[in-house]
Amino acid sequence: MTTPITAGDNGIQAGLSQCQDFMQFENALKNSRAIDDKIIQALNNSIPTASLRSKGEAGEKCQELWSQIAKIHTQREESIKTCVSYFDERMTTLKAAGDRSGARQNQVSLRMLRSELYVEEVIRQRTQTAYHEKCRDFAATPNSS
Repeated sequence: MTTPITAGDNGIQAGLSQCQDFMQFENALKNSRAIDDKIIQALNNSIPTASLRSKGEAGEKCQELWSQIAKIHTQREESIKTCVSYFDERMTTLKAAGDRSGARQNQVSLRMLRSELYVEEVIRQRTQTAYHEKCRDFAATPNSS
């Protein structure tokens, strides 16, 4: 049986669902990337050695693992995009109020979030490559999550 992989506990969920505390958001994002950092281990634990597996069982486990990974990827991307929108709106408000200092601080956070979208793409590609290498004989490799 495959060990369930989750985006984390309620602390991670709470961290990804808010944008005001940027450090908390970054920490939650980092913690939710644990599955991607440990993809090889997760694949090895999910798929038994050649002598112990059947193609049907391995294919099912590969699909189950990818389903969990895709859900986490989608959640992270949506969280980042939500925060980008939040900081975009905040930037408009700060500029309209003439708050240059606040606008500069906000701009830094906005740039960091936008760079996280690029980081997310790299992580997805790396995870997808590892998945393909381990599961290509048992399940179709998804194009994108």
